[in-house]
Amino acid sequence: MVCTVIDLTGSRAKLPDADVIGGKAAGIAAMARAGLPVPLAVALLDPEQANEETVAEVERLLGPGPWFVRSSFAVEDREQQSFAGQGLTLPHQERTTLLEAIRRVWDSWRSRRAQTYLERAGATTGRPAGSVVVQREAIPLWSGVLFTRAPDAIDRWARIEAGRGYGEGVVSGRIAPQAVEFHWFRDVTLHDPPDGVREALPRFRRLLPTLERIVGGPCDAEWVIDSSDRLWVLQARPATGTTPQLWSGTLGDEFWSGEVSPMMFSTVGRVIEDTMVREPLSVVTSRLPERLLRVYQGRIYVDVGSLSAALRLIPGWAVTDAVMEMFPPRIVERFRQEQQAWSPRVPGALLRAIPRFLRKRFPWWPGWQLRRASAQLERAERWNRRPVPGKLEQIHQEIGALLADLGWNLRITAWGMLYAYVLVPLSASLLEQAPEAREALFRRLPNDPVQELDDDLGAWCAAYAAVLREAESWPAFAAMVRGTPAGDAFDELLRRWGHRAEERDVSAPRWEERPEALWHMLRLRLDAPAVEGPEWRSAIRAARHNIGFARAFLALTVGALARAYLGYRERMRDIADRYLVALRRRLLALDSGDHDVFALELCDGTLREPERVEPVQGGERPPRFLIGDTPLAESADVADDALSGLPASPGVATGRVCWVRTLSDLDNFAVGDILFAEYLDPAFSLVLERSAGAAFISGGMLSHGAIIAREYGVPAVVGVRGLAEIENGAHVRIDAVHGVVERLS
Repeated sequence: MVCTVIDLTGSRAKLPDADVIGGKAAGIAAMARAGLPVPLAVALLDPEQANEETVAEVERLLGPGPWFVRSSFAVEDREQQSFAGQGLTLPHQERTTLLEAIRRVWDSWRSRRAQTYLERAGATTGRPAGSVVVQREAIPLWSGVLFTRAPDAIDRWARIEAGRGYGEGVVSGRIAPQAVEFHWFRDVTLHDPPDGVREALPRFRRLLPTLERIVGGPCDAEWVIDSSDRLWVLQARPATGTTPQLWSGTLGDEFWSGEVSPMMFSTVGRVIEDTMVREPLSVVTSRLPERLLRVYQGRIYVDVGSLSAALRLIPGWAVTDAVMEMFPPRIVERFRQEQQAWSPRVPGALLRAIPRFLRKRFPWWPGWQLRRASAQLERAERWNRRPVPGKLEQIHQEIGALLADLGWNLRITAWGMLYAYVLVPLSASLLEQAPEAREALFRRLPNDPVQELDDDLGAWCAAYAAVLREAESWPAFAAMVRGTPAGDAFDELLRRWGHRAEERDVSAPRWEERPEALWHMLRLRLDAPAVEGPEWRSAIRAARHNIGFARAFLALTVGALARAYLGYRERMRDIADRYLVALRRRLLALDSGDHDVFALELCDGTLREPERVEPVQGGERPPRFLIGDTPLAESADVADDALSGLPASPGVATGRVCWVRTLSDLDNFAVGDILFAEYLDPAFSLVLERSAGAAFISGGMLSHGAIIAREYGVPAVVGVRGLAEIENGAHVRIDAVHGVVERLS
């Protein structure tokens, strides 16, 4: 057996795949063939057999040293595991030291830390497949790590962490790097770029699409800028342990407000997700996650990343503060930065969205929408007139058919909402200098059931106010109006509006089931002042001297459409309530009496208890945002003496501090401790998986320690100044969402 030398960068011959030469070697070869600036490199198969002939062949292909010698195991640099920092990398190797360096790098798979990592990843711990990479060393002025998608960002923001000289201090976490985040296509950044990186940002931007195409998704790459100001990419691998999904409950309230029961989400949740979220978003982006909706403590949450992709296609003037409140602050910050620079990608994305929209074959004119609403109203009423069958199989069949009809209703609703969200900000911006006209524009919408209900309540109160004031309770009211004109009028209100409820959930009793709820509405309406104001067209015409005739004409045209869609949206929501009445009756027929049927889930025709229910804490409203399963506070609620750093792996943890400065300290580490260290030495990763959280004095979000923490799902904060002041055994809380370490005792 001999050591085979494979030219990775200079040869166009077919190379062995990553299972043979390893992920790192395969990535270097792919980058070279794509035309990226990669230093010359070779891969050594069967490196245990390397000899002087091997050294001579390396020197012939790469030229004289110095060289980098890197591991490239088959389990390394994969989508599931990075193996970051577990294999050995030796810089500055010359001809006389190369053989020893090759053997040391290859034998690094035998180390305890590598074996532990392999066991956790479910890989074999025996002799691995792979190779050793020898790469021409570029003498750097600056070096560091590039993530094509910043770990804490949504959509296309990249992050660079850089340091002077060789990049070992950056990737290992020994130093606190200089960092910059920048947009893929727009000339905007968060933070000031390091001096040596500022001029190279356009070159980094050009690399991003190619890197992701080669790797197959988000990736991290090591790079250097040499004394000739040339940018080199040393290696690239898939980004593992990416940030969990970010969820917005404020966005969820737009689709279904109020508390959501398990039964509601199990029956209607999938219909809402497919028709009101996934289908409209598929017009603007083809990359949608598997889950777009979820429930936490009875509140519906929407995936922020998908919605932000659509948000970025909307002009800045159309994005109101009310829309911005639906997104976490860090998304808002990046969006505001993006609006400072125009990008040709925006009109390009809009042009690509037009054929997708047309393929939906969904007419947009409000008159057509309202005709469909009338048809949906008739279908909903037919469902409510149909008696509930007595057999369970028939009930299940009817529920399936009913949900299909409800899905069509919600599909129409979603498109109407989409048009409204475009037209309402546009019409409001046209009337920015005429606040009275803007207020009048959205008053008394056409075809609006909410306005019709308010009018009916007002008419009843005007006719029978004395009766309503005299009755102090619902029983007294019911007895007083029985058999009277006031009672007949109240029954007519119930006939018309009895399908509504205080909460838009299938578990909520309807007014026809609890008439006292309608009585409470009348009591509230009795003392409510009437909202008066000018008619909207008259208000706009009166303001045309202030805003200009052209702007007033546009406001009249766009405003009429906006009003139609807003009223239509409420009409479709009212019809959805009628569908829920029919669904509620059939679900109640399934109730055996052993459990509250609405606290169960309906899955494949089977009633079952939910697998996971998060209890509401102290009756408080669920958080506005989630990151994974962790509530995302909008600001860190900590003591004044708390320490701050960079959030490297999101989450919150509390526990006892265990300082690990040497290998002997590993023996004192207990499961559930909080790992404190100067930086994450690869040997310390042995205990990282057993820790509740971690904090490091130095390092950045892209260091090996941060990558491994994200892979393991361990909350971690890096670059924490003053961490050394917290002694061993102290009780601390780590908020790795905001980058805070707080001493508790």
